Amino acid sequence: MKKSTWPLVFGFVVFFILNVTGQQDSVAATEVIDNVVVFATRLPSDYESSIYSNTVINVSERQPYLQLRSLSEQLDIVPGVYMTNDNNYAQDQRITIRGFGARSAFGIRGIKLIVDGIPETTPDGQGQLDNLMLNDITSLQVLHGPSGSLYGNASGGVIMINTTDPLLANPLEVSFRMGSYGLRNTTLKLGSHNEKTGITGAVMHQTSDGYRVHSESSQLNVALKASHKTDRSRLNFALQYTNSPKGQDPGGINLSDVTEERRTARPNNVKFNSGESIEHWKSSLNYLNTLTSNLDFESYGFISGRTFEGRLPFANGGWIDLGRFYYGLGSHVTSTSGIGTGVNKFQFGFDLAHQSDDRDRFVNIDGEQGESTLAQNELFGSLGFYLIDQLNTGNWSIRAALRYDRNRLEVKDFFLGNGDDSGSSKLNNVNPALGVNYNWFQDQYIYGSYSTSFETPTLSELSSNPDGGGFNEALVPQSARNLEFGLRGQLNKRISYDFTAFNIATDDEVLPYELEAFPDRVFFRNAGSTDRVGVESKLAYLASEVLNFESSYSYSSITFDEYNRDGVSFSGNRLPGLPQHQFAVSAIYSNKGYTSRLFLDHAGALFANDSNTIEAKGRTRLNLSISRKWKLEKMDFQLFVSVNNLLASEYFDNIRINAFGGRYYEAASGRMWMIGGSVTIN
Repeated sequence: MKKSTWPLVFGFVVFFILNVTGQQDSVAATEVIDNVVVFATRLPSDYESSIYSNTVINVSERQPYLQLRSLSEQLDIVPGVYMTNDNNYAQDQRITIRGFGARSAFGIRGIKLIVDGIPETTPDGQGQLDNLMLNDITSLQVLHGPSGSLYGNASGGVIMINTTDPLLANPLEVSFRMGSYGLRNTTLKLGSHNEKTGITGAVMHQTSDGYRVHSESSQLNVALKASHKTDRSRLNFALQYTNSPKGQDPGGINLSDVTEERRTARPNNVKFNSGESIEHWKSSLNYLNTLTSNLDFESYGFISGRTFEGRLPFANGGWIDLGRFYYGLGSHVTSTSGIGTGVNKFQFGFDLAHQSDDRDRFVNIDGEQGESTLAQNELFGSLGFYLIDQLNTGNWSIRAALRYDRNRLEVKDFFLGNGDDSGSSKLNNVNPALGVNYNWFQDQYIYGSYSTSFETPTLSELSSNPDGGGFNEALVPQSARNLEFGLRGQLNKRISYDFTAFNIATDDEVLPYELEAFPDRVFFRNAGSTDRVGVESKLAYLASEVLNFESSYSYSSITFDEYNRDGVSFSGNRLPGLPQHQFAVSAIYSNKGYTSRLFLDHAGALFANDSNTIEAKGRTRLNLSISRKWKLEKMDFQLFVSVNNLLASEYFDNIRINAFGGRYYEAASGRMWMIGGSVTIN
């Protein structure tokens, strides 16, 4: 037997022993839908009566089988969400919702990230998850499709993340995880609280050798949260710090290299020591107050800083130094009043944010910093006002929303040897939305909505200018119009469903590409208009007190409606980087402190370029997790063992869209194991 398989065997033996000797606690049956409240829609509403297509995930219930490799574990059953790049920590995870976010060369684009009510996405629309402790997440909410009327710029979808409440935190929790390719993760969480005040702190350290050559990573996360409440108000404080000194990037390779050796890195990525180093901090306050019985007030504020050192696999401009500072604040007032037999809620609010990026580029001399090639300060300021009105009367819920955003972009050029490329522009936008939900029969609901969104290019995309410094003036914002119709409900206490059909028209779609003159440097261009048509469905079935199933299926046809480049028409082609079909099914057995989960997912083939001449095959993965929990006085113990890609299928972890030289592919690993455990003092 190979040495690397011994931890896996040992883990299964441990679980067998614990299952035989453990205490015999039972699992109570629960209803499929349990009065879930959706907060991602600004005005909270019951899940069933929401006018939007959305998904709510209770991560706490899934904790026994989570490996915490990436956010994709928590979102793996959500329809319409496609995730790649789980293992390249230098590029961060790529998340798309109905195709929004597919253009991202690194990080998350086009999707608004909100953590504990505080925007995590920068004002210009960039998002990342490297400063988030995955084992601190308690719930997630996904709002599918454009929602610019709610959250402004870059909200082709919304992911709202909630973390441990300081007023509910345990005094002590220690957890560890170890797995394939040198993955090691250790987390310590401390908490103290009474009825009104709570404080919690956490430290997480993770290292990994990576599956591919030149893909090592290391990261330290520290978080502190405090909360104080009175009978009518609550104040929350959070402080985060992330230090990621190493995140190597093995790069994209061509298909012949993948066939010859899947784990290889592109030679230039090794030569130029391609990768990144990051330090990130963020501090925030959130205040809620019930002013009167029918008037609520909420306000937030945050400041954040990020230093980034990136090394790209080429010489001229291949060394990046970025210093980012950004802040934001916002408030809203919600009034509740009676209208006849109904209830009307009205909300008025604003969001203000400012971002400043000091960007410097230097020559990359085989991984060492050379002379300067660019020095500029990039500014993005935004101010948005929104109105939301929702009437619930009888079996009807009717909502209207309107948002106005004013954005100002400016670049100050300090590298004047090739001329002054300073400049500024204003990008203003209005986004309306209208939706209804009708309870047509018992627990059955029909809903529909129309909404719009807009998405400015990010500062990093604008500064990727083929003409040199300054902003790429040819790159303009994209806009979208979303129409959706759905059915959701509960057939009985064991079966629930949700089905949505959508059509989205997008203008000036932003896409990445590479140039022969700048190999491995990503630029961006507008690609005319696109048409998105699709369906999303999910089904939950509680088979018994100890066994339940979840499944989801998504179909999306996302094509260029009008796109011509260099005299060649791509109209009718599919948008690259996205599969048409996705399917997932999960079976969970939980009894006597023992939980096992079998998960199967499939994503169809996708195209790697605009011309649709390169097709990357799809992926099919089977994952298995087994965990055992038991209690000893005031201490909870848990051990788990898991295997990802149990059948060792070969697929791609990421596809680099429109890459030059055929270097589209980043191979995914084969079978991966992990064992771990935790001790919690209640």
